[in-house]
Amino acid sequence: MWLKHGIAGLLVFLFTLGWGYYRAWRQKDIIFICFMLLVTVMSFSENIIDVNKGVFFYGFFFALLVKSGKPLLKIYRSDKNAEIV
Repeated sequence: MWLKHGIAGLLVFLFTLGWGYYRAWRQKDIIFICFMLLVTVMSFSENIIDVNKGVFFYGFFFALLVKSGKPLLKIYRSDKNAEIV
């Protein structure tokens, strides 16, 4: 990643990984944590961001999993006695 995109590209990629781990841990979302682990392990063995399939996989599922935990978490925190369906 560093050789192909430079230090700026590497820092952006590491920032998104760190922010993703932070959000997954904060939301206690096991699926998001597993996704982040999968992307991290795959990044050590091959550059998944180098091909179009990898960019689509990372971009689509990262955005989907970041936004997926918010509505239930907000409802649950606002009213402890509310029924979550």
